[in-house]
Amino acid sequence: MTKFAALIASVCLVPSVSHGAETAFGTLEPYGEFSVHQLSGGGFSESYWSGDFGVRFDASANALPVDLGFYAGYEGLGVFEAGNNFNYGTAAVVVKSGAHELSFGLPRSVFSDVFDREERIGNVLFDFEVELFTDSVRYIRLLGSQIGISPDLLGVRYDTGWGATSLSAGLFWGEWDLSPFLASDDVDLGDFESLQAKVIQVAIDHEIGDLRFRAGFEHSEYILSTSSNSYLLGVSATRGKLSYGLDANLRKDDGFQTGHVDLFGTFQFNDRLRAGVSHVIFLDGDSSSSFSSVGVEFSPRPSSFVRVMSMLERSDLGGSIAVYEATVGLRF
Repeated sequence: MTKFAALIASVCLVPSVSHGAETAFGTLEPYGEFSVHQLSGGGFSESYWSGDFGVRFDASANALPVDLGFYAGYEGLGVFEAGNNFNYGTAAVVVKSGAHELSFGLPRSVFSDVFDREERIGNVLFDFEVELFTDSVRYIRLLGSQIGISPDLLGVRYDTGWGATSLSAGLFWGEWDLSPFLASDDVDLGDFESLQAKVIQVAIDHEIGDLRFRAGFEHSEYILSTSSNSYLLGVSATRGKLSYGLDANLRKDDGFQTGHVDLFGTFQFNDRLRAGVSHVIFLDGDSSSSFSSVGVEFSPRPSSFVRVMSMLERSDLGGSIAVYEATVGLRF
């Protein structure tokens, strides 16, 4: 039995994860997902991991007019053999009053949550690449982790909802000392002694019957005083066992534009088995590329899953390449 086959077998035997633990002070609840992937095709083979998980705590009800809580999480992706890891932590104190929620500290990205579609089966590695062009909060945090400076972005986030509509907004900021790089002959930072970043994100989500609409706007100022605006629109629908939709993004960086369109559909055969297709068209200046995928996911237990996918990448610069991937993962 191969190591990957043994991993699949062990994940299938993982018992269901409890979704909450009552303590004397409140409720402690895990969230998120962790996966291990085997990607091959075009003469290469790579194993990598991905994760977005953490724990939330809601304090017991008391006489205060607001409810208190916090969450701490971890987001990242890494290649095993190369030792390249992209990761950062999130943590925030949460204050709730009725339908209003404020998060202070290192809150999660608004775009990461609002535009995360559980009904879509996609490839984590390719989606990760595209999302770096749509979500500056994730980009800056990941960049900081790669160049060896603190990736933390402080912030405050507001979430609310009324009826079938929800609204989320966040302000994120940070400043990093660049003095370790100023002494390097390989890096020319000019007169800059620090790197400052500010990101504003706003997103709205609305449901009408079986339809879900979402829209988002982001303004960011970062990386040696460059600035950009990003616009996102999406719609999805559910008809019985079939879910389908699209998301579109346009990003403007000081006169340079990038964008993508993501079309997807998923059929839920039963509680354990589903299949999906997706097609992502990515535009980068005068060039374009696309990713088409077909995947099947089996969940032997609510807390574990196995996924196999076939993907085709096309580029107007380099032809096409077919890749295949097997994934095992845990959901919390």
